[in-house]
Amino acid sequence: MDIRSLGLGLAFALMWSSAFTSARVVVSYAPPLTALTLRFLASGAVAIGIALALRQTARLTAAQWRGVVVFGLCQNAVYLGLNFVAMQWIGASVASIIASTMPLLVALIGWIVLRERLSPLAAAGLAAGFAGVAVIMLGRMAGGIDLLGLALCAVAALALAIATLAVRGAASGGNLMMVVGLQMLVGAAALMVPALLLESWVVDWTWPLAVAFTYTVLVPGVLATLVWFVLVGRIGAVRAATFHFLNPVFGVLIAAVLLGEALGPGDALGVVVVAAGILAVQIARRPRPGTGAAARPAEQPAGAVRFSVRTAREDSMFDYSDSHTTISSDRVNGTEVFGKDGGRVGHIDHLVIDKKSGKITYAVMGFGGFLGMGEEHHPIPWAKLDYDTDLGGYRTDITEDQLRGAPARPERWFEDRRWEEATYAHYGAPYYWI
Repeated sequence: MDIRSLGLGLAFALMWSSAFTSARVVVSYAPPLTALTLRFLASGAVAIGIALALRQTARLTAAQWRGVVVFGLCQNAVYLGLNFVAMQWIGASVASIIASTMPLLVALIGWIVLRERLSPLAAAGLAAGFAGVAVIMLGRMAGGIDLLGLALCAVAALALAIATLAVRGAASGGNLMMVVGLQMLVGAAALMVPALLLESWVVDWTWPLAVAFTYTVLVPGVLATLVWFVLVGRIGAVRAATFHFLNPVFGVLIAAVLLGEALGPGDALGVVVVAAGILAVQIARRPRPGTGAAARPAEQPAGAVRFSVRTAREDSMFDYSDSHTTISSDRVNGTEVFGKDGGRVGHIDHLVIDKKSGKITYAVMGFGGFLGMGEEHHPIPWAKLDYDTDLGGYRTDITEDQLRGAPARPERWFEDRRWEEATYAHYGAPYYWI
């Protein structure tokens, strides 16, 4: 995993964990579904406004639209909706611990529904994770925790697992900020009816409510969701879910510091066990050369994520060693690109392949921007990249100035031979069609 992905994962875990504390404050002063509907409307408006400023459009692929709808319903309406309602009766720390079981549920779904074989490490991680939750919940129930709140959080975590498996299709195809905004509006539309039917407009207007609501809209609402889409697009849903093992730790600590929620020895032990179990499951799901079958997400033509099983032979084929010249495409996307001096130039966004010859013609490289916003993408000749095992990325003699000074691309640049000739000449690369 590259440094950028690691930073994105840590940032996501911290922002996502803090949402439970801000939500607990919001529902203390306002009806939960109404507050959440307004949050989604505000977050969606902010995200779409940013998308329009970045000249993004709502012309999405079919896979993106499916991801927008499923993610908007499962994560926003069901997951967050149930958590907001539940936090009227349970603490933010408990809600964050239950939500953190999402990677365990992903593995459990793979085992029960998808007939995925579990390695001993994965099975042990599942057992440890749920055992840690049981330790915490038993201690809390002895103190009189609300069982309905626990049940709502459990259903919410299951919905989040489904959303995670569906998000991959929405993370590719461009217009990322527009995707974030639209799935917020889907959540608002889904929650608006129950909010109007079940709740009355009784709000205690205070400065803690204003601060918590604003924070929830901008940080967990827009920024964390954007980071999650970018992270899943870079490293896949299963690897990205690894960072959820930090959520019980961050969630409990933030709730203890800001809300003064009690943290006993049993809670601390349970959090450590849950985090260890989640981490064990994610490590076990990563393919390793020579370790036998391991599950990895693979994107279907329709954009949905399934889990396939690789053999030890396939795992050794698809590593980065110098003993062979083959590599899986999912190991290329997101890989860093370095210049002659070893400085980072950008990263590989995706590859372009000639359908007739099967040759890789271009690597579309992303550079600049922040968390995927404002990032520029340029197709560069594949021949200008060489993999450097010491750097763990591709080395090129192309400079950022050359990227910015490349020939302007027509809308269908991949069909314009004159543009291709000018581009290959600009970078000093041999024509792939000769």
